Amino acid sequence: MSAGEPWMQPGYGDVETVALRDRLIEVVFANGDVVHLDPTALGVSGEFTVDAAEGGAAVLIATRDGERELDWMVVRAAADQAFALHLRDRDAEEARRIGRRLRALRENRGMSQKAVAGLVGMSSPQLAKLEQGETDMRISTLRSLLRALGANFADIAGPDAPEVSAKELGRRAQRAGVPADVIKRIVVVVDPRHVADVLARGFGWDTASVLADRLPPPVLAYAPTLKRRSGTAPDSRALLALAGSLAQRSALAFAGRPGVVPADPRALRELVVGNRADITLEALVRWCWQAGIVVVPMLAKGGFSAGAWLIGEQPVVVLKEAPDFKAWWLFALAHEVGHLAHGHVGRGGLIDIEPGWEGRDDEQEGQANAYALDLLVPDRAAMLDEIRRRLKGLDPDAKLKFKAMDVARERGYNMPLVLLVTAFGLRDVARDDSRWGSANNEAAKEGSARAVVVREFRRNLDLERLDRLDVALIRALADGE
Repeated sequence: MSAGEPWMQPGYGDVETVALRDRLIEVVFANGDVVHLDPTALGVSGEFTVDAAEGGAAVLIATRDGERELDWMVVRAAADQAFALHLRDRDAEEARRIGRRLRALRENRGMSQKAVAGLVGMSSPQLAKLEQGETDMRISTLRSLLRALGANFADIAGPDAPEVSAKELGRRAQRAGVPADVIKRIVVVVDPRHVADVLARGFGWDTASVLADRLPPPVLAYAPTLKRRSGTAPDSRALLALAGSLAQRSALAFAGRPGVVPADPRALRELVVGNRADITLEALVRWCWQAGIVVVPMLAKGGFSAGAWLIGEQPVVVLKEAPDFKAWWLFALAHEVGHLAHGHVGRGGLIDIEPGWEGRDDEQEGQANAYALDLLVPDRAAMLDEIRRRLKGLDPDAKLKFKAMDVARERGYNMPLVLLVTAFGLRDVARDDSRWGSANNEAAKEGSARAVVVREFRRNLDLERLDRLDVALIRALADGE
């Protein structure tokens, strides 16, 4: 439709005066157009009077049998063939819109075309034509279909009734690079009416592009600094965009003042646990929130390990270590806190693609690792030397775990954390599978790291500060265990 078409111009649909002229009904519109109607073509006979309806939206025809109201569109269509064709096209588009909404409703209900067709006594091809808007639909047919779908007219009426199912929107997002597990979370958690909006907010798109199936790769709000040894996984761009979106919205939902990380890890250690030897994930996460550092538990697989952002002045850490182990998440959080302490994090954020200890050839990674280790295991060098000494003359692959646990117990440290530090600190002592197998087996016994971070996330964010679409994004991809 073009703004140059007559019906788009002011006054085209405004009835100004109505009169009888030689047994014809003369209608004058506000733009000066004059239309003459034959009353007999309208089924009007005998004596009658005419007038303009209040507001100019219709023609009133009064006979001895009562009063009729003739909508301005009927008047215009009778004299303007182009407008009549436009109305027919619009009605056809409305039929297609109803068909799209029915199909979206059926797919959102998880029902096949064959199943629904069988419930209402029609063939699958007949239902397909109705869903494509190729066949006019009677009210009785529409009512039967809605009954079969367990729905009512309200489910296909209104401007927010979906015309594309959540499943189809998910397929579009996946083609644009969004991982399937992320899409599944959104589709399961978010109201079908809002899936397109939430996808747009999560991945830097606009809703119109999602609905029109014209999706570019996910858009990063800022250009982050990536810390990695190898290339990113194919789905990393989508997850980086999503992490930035979650960081932004979580920062907006935090009512506290932005915090600062002490430059000296020993000073931070004292703030977190005082003179106790062991720092737990619970203690460090709690300190972060109390100190004004937002910690977001992103729910997605692959792509990257963890990241840190400055949203304005607000520091935000996003955690998503694949193993749901407390020792892993504790080290990841301490590593990101180290980046913040050293001032490595710029406006675009800093993302660790691999776990922190993997980035051995990067100066900033080395500094963040050293900060994390000084915070968590300040006497690690002496500790590792002691483990090495106790293994002398023994089979390291068989005894490493037990000697490391003995040393951890004596020093008051968390055993899974010590095994993690041992795994990457004593590479020359035992095989990789022996070191990391022991670390993973013990870490798995501690319970869910995500549950710890989610509890503090829920406790410290005020989601009422956000609109419902931002809340839906957070509920789907952060506030879950």
